[in-house]
Amino acid sequence: MFCAGLAILPNGDVFAGGGGNETNLYKASVFEVGNNAYQWRDGPRMIRDHWYGTAVALPDGGVFMTMGSDRSWNSSEVLGDGTSTTGTWDLLDGADTGMVMATIGTPTSDIPQPNNVSSSEYETRGWYPYLNVAPDGKLFHSGPVPRLHEFDLTGEGSVTQVGSRNDQLRTWGTYVMYNEGKIL
Repeated sequence: MFCAGLAILPNGDVFAGGGGNETNLYKASVFEVGNNAYQWRDGPRMIRDHWYGTAVALPDGGVFMTMGSDRSWNSSEVLGDGTSTTGTWDLLDGADTGMVMATIGTPTSDIPQPNNVSSSEYETRGWYPYLNVAPDGKLFHSGPVPRLHEFDLTGEGSVTQVGSRNDQLRTWGTYVMYNEGKIL
């Protein structure tokens, strides 16, 4: 579970997706805390590999997993029940994270580039994307790239650019939702 995406599920269990080595990149696990179980169990195998990906607990009890340093940048998938051991992941082909990744990457892009940044730092732009559930139920992507996006998980999913920060790549930053629709 080294560098897995983590999310706390509505029932208090902890979801861990991806991370680790070649055998764990597709793995989903749940740490059960309910009824004082305090034990790990396997969840359904993910469709795509995720290392440094982000997991988001959804209001309906599902889990959204995306990005990281997977081998294909279109990697958004959703599990309907985050506590499931037998459920299946659905790939959201319309939620193409390639659009998110294209927003920064080379010093010749139209996005302001930080000074003295190595090429390896550009490759980390998909690690742990900043995602929160918005008041309308969609997901808001606020970083680490300067362009902001909205993920709609209905149907095949979609990604729409909704704005930008007048800022730089914030790969090693952090974020927190401190109230509904309020992010620092």
